Formats: sequence, structure tokens, C-alpha cells
Amino acid sequence: MSTADSQLLVLTSSLTEDISLFSKYDEKQKAWISRFGVIGFAVLALVIAANDDGSILAMVGYAWGGFGAAFGPLMILAYAGKAPPKRVLSQV
Repeated sequence: MSTADSQLLVLTSSLTEDISLFSKYDEKQKAWISRFGVIGFAVLALVIAANDDGSILAMVGYAWGGFGAAFGPLMILAYAGKAPPKRVLSQV
């Protein structure tokens, strides 16, 4: 449960702090937006989890594919004994 509630808190803090649409509101109004954001994101997560067509597995597969595409070439270069160029490391 700690991962799920942490992700909900990160999503709602990103919603209220990073989106410029909500920057004009005071802290009390942002707290209410955050509360409704938690409810909205929790309902969205519940709908995605209730969908029984394997979408969670597909999302995890895409995430691991992106992870492998980002770090795979660097790992191969590291195992081959060659240092990757600095411009490559700066992109990670």
C-alpha cells in the first residue's frame, strides 16, 4: 500500500504545484484541489485495474522496454570495457 499512496501523493502534488493553471489559487484552495485529485486519480487507477484485458501487463512491458532501451546500450558498453562518451552519459 505504501507505493500506491506515495504515487497518489506525487500525482496530486504535481497537479497542484507544477501545472500553472492552479498557481493563482491560495493554499486552502490547493488543498481542496489536491483532495479531489487524490479521489480522481484513485478512481482512475481502480478503473484501469478493473479492466481485465491485460492492460497493466502491457504498461509494465512498455515501461521495461523503455528502461532497457535507455540503459541497455550503456550496460553493453560498460561490460565490453569501453567507456561511453560523455555526451551519451549526459543524456541519461
